[in-house]
Amino acid sequence: MFELFKALLEVGKFLFGISAQLKTAGRERRAAMATLFEQISGCLEGIASELRTGGQSHGKCGELLIYARAVPDAIRQEIGDAKANELGDLLLAAQTFRMAVVNVHDAGDRESYLQVIDETSGKFRALANLARVP
Repeated sequence: MFELFKALLEVGKFLFGISAQLKTAGRERRAAMATLFEQISGCLEGIASELRTGGQSHGKCGELLIYARAVPDAIRQEIGDAKANELGDLLLAAQTFRMAVVNVHDAGDRESYLQVIDETSGKFRALANLARVP
């Protein structure tokens, strides 16, 4: 189960690692990427918050699914089809993590999973900020 969470974090880390490559995009594409990455970050924050308070987070997970489908097209020109599709697939798979968290009854384990979501959210927020810098 934890592999799902690590996959989510790996997407954020990978994109953060190639932020210089993403900056080669034109201003409009960078702005669109930044907006998408910021939306993903906010969505992840919302999911973690709802799960911490005992909610199910159905709406936010549905929202993340839409963003995951948009990621490959947003970054395809900068990193190529294969890698863009791979990252999109990882995000699509990771959006199912909500049920994993809901089904974890040990508070320590649950918080560990939520911390991965928080860290991933931070990576996407930083990536959004970097994409906006010329």
